[in-house]
Amino acid sequence: MNTNITTNFALESHPCLALMSYGPDFVQALFENRDIDHSNSVYTQLVSILKQPQFAFTENDTSCNYFTLNGIRKFAQTGLLDGPYSYHQTPLPKEERRKSIQHILDTDMGGEKCKILKHSVLPETGIHLEVLSDYSVFLCFLSKEDTFMCVYLKETSIGQALDDYLSSLSEEEAVYTKKEARQILLGLLEQL
Repeated sequence: MNTNITTNFALESHPCLALMSYGPDFVQALFENRDIDHSNSVYTQLVSILKQPQFAFTENDTSCNYFTLNGIRKFAQTGLLDGPYSYHQTPLPKEERRKSIQHILDTDMGGEKCKILKHSVLPETGIHLEVLSDYSVFLCFLSKEDTFMCVYLKETSIGQALDDYLSSLSEEEAVYTKKEARQILLGLLEQL
């Protein structure tokens, strides 16, 4: 894959892990008390992502990480991520959840690159989907056997269709406003 390709849109059930990361201990906290091989590619990829400079989610100024309200609620209530990363973690303690949600708030929703989807756009997602700047598509999900699967689709018509659809949505119909999103996250913090 071309390393100059950036992300236009990412759709998942929780904020981008790089934008949730409050510091170097974030990934370790996700995997604490799990009997995993630290050379496992899922673990090493997550660690490398989170060692990038803050907001290195993409170089594309127009990119956005869309995530579901239910996904962030599940994270706040249980300490578990939803979607493909759900199998590869230990529930985060409340204090770690607070740090992560507070970090999203402190960084102004990841420099306004994190947005909470309204139910009408994408009710639930058990996938991580990225539409890249060359309109290729990167998709991660769990198989029925709880195997972590990643697929890269070079075929651009799917990516163009998704990109066109997401670009055509007005902010009002697609996502909660910045003020509404802050209130949602503050409400989740109060419950912790």
